[in-house]
Amino acid sequence: MLSHIFLGDRGRRFAIMNELGLTWMQGMALMSMDEPRPMSELALRMHCDSSNVTGIADRLTALGLAERRPSADDRRIKTLELTTKGKRLRAKVADRMGEPPVGFAALSESEARQLTKLLAKVADAQDQV
Repeated sequence: MLSHIFLGDRGRRFAIMNELGLTWMQGMALMSMDEPRPMSELALRMHCDSSNVTGIADRLTALGLAERRPSADDRRIKTLELTTKGKRLRAKVADRMGEPPVGFAALSESEARQLTKLLAKVADAQDQV
């Protein structure tokens, strides 16, 4: 059911990214960068190949949204870090992507609160796996 709901909302989510001047993968990279991340870790978080992250990092850097920096722990490792401009855009993406799918409007306020609690419980359990 969740797949049906969120896949049905995919067009709206792609449109949001487009309105913000991002591709889907650039937006997902921004959302994965709550802190500086090694590019290999970013690839794992985004479920894509490291070579794909290199291209995404190139575009984010060219847009002034991110910078590559050597890791503080190992200078051979490059991390990707959001710039101030990137952090502002990340906040906009998070705000817009946080809007629930349109079908959620069918829920009463009480039902929406209950669903939020249940989904938070599922998300917490998923994070433990």
